[in-house]
Amino acid sequence: MGTAGAAYHPQYRLFRGYVYLTADDSSLLPWNTTKTGVDEDSSVFRRVQSEMFDALRMVQAVINRAKTERQDRDPKDRPVLAAMTAAPSMTLDNVPTSDTFAVPADPPRTRSKASTTKKIVYSVEVSAFKQVAEELDTDSGADVGRRTFQYYLEREVPED
Repeated sequence: MGTAGAAYHPQYRLFRGYVYLTADDSSLLPWNTTKTGVDEDSSVFRRVQSEMFDALRMVQAVINRAKTERQDRDPKDRPVLAAMTAAPSMTLDNVPTSDTFAVPADPPRTRSKASTTKKIVYSVEVSAFKQVAEELDTDSGADVGRRTFQYYLEREVPED
């Protein structure tokens, strides 16, 4: 069985998923014994739930992509947002059912400029950090890292 999608996040708040179960023989539906809810131990329910989780992950991927596109500064590279904007508004009763899930293709990747900076991350014992931080009159790990790197660069690395 698949696992649930990402945990709740405000960017998913507008998504609603619906599943309708029908059968010619209603005894095949995954009802609990009082017919007031779903029998979560039913093999039918577990199969449906797995498919629901698969669909949820696909929808969340599209929502995540739309969020990324909103942050993109180039409006021509926003095919998901364009498709969402072009989609007609309609009531749930008028939404056609479909067995397929279509998403606009990713735009071609463009090469970004090479960064002129490099992030350095390392760990040290807390007691040693506190000693150096006190000498530097800071409590910021980033500040300690930058300043100790600058110290080393100025004193140990020969100039070109």
